[in-house]
Amino acid sequence: MVVVELEGGRQVSVPNSPVIMLAEAIADGEIRVAAAYDRTDEAGVATSIKMYVNDGAGGAMDWGTPVGSVTLATGPDAQAVTVDSAGLAGATTYLVGVRAQTAAAMDAVNTNTEPVLTDATAPAAPDLTTVIV
Repeated sequence: MVVVELEGGRQVSVPNSPVIMLAEAIADGEIRVAAAYDRTDEAGVATSIKMYVNDGAGGAMDWGTPVGSVTLATGPDAQAVTVDSAGLAGATTYLVGVRAQTAAAMDAVNTNTEPVLTDATAPAAPDLTTVIV
């Protein structure tokens, strides 16, 4: 757990940062992120994991508007979660990040980010009609 001191001396606890284990396109315009989250030292302060993306044009992360979220199970154990997004542009590379959030809307800091291309179309099958002798 990280404790942050705000102006006026008030201290608040922010959750640990989740770690992206896998980020991939699951359909055109949709991303799935698998993340590991450990809250064993924070007495269950985080309640959700939220997914964020940049503008798809190489710009900075938009940490203000999540494109997907998942509620964490109760209890102090480490968890593996998946977060799905929807409504993103197809055939676009996004920078994807996740953050843990408390019920009081305090976000984790220092999350890792991963690039993901939202075009999940399978590559064309190889042409096997030509035989090389």
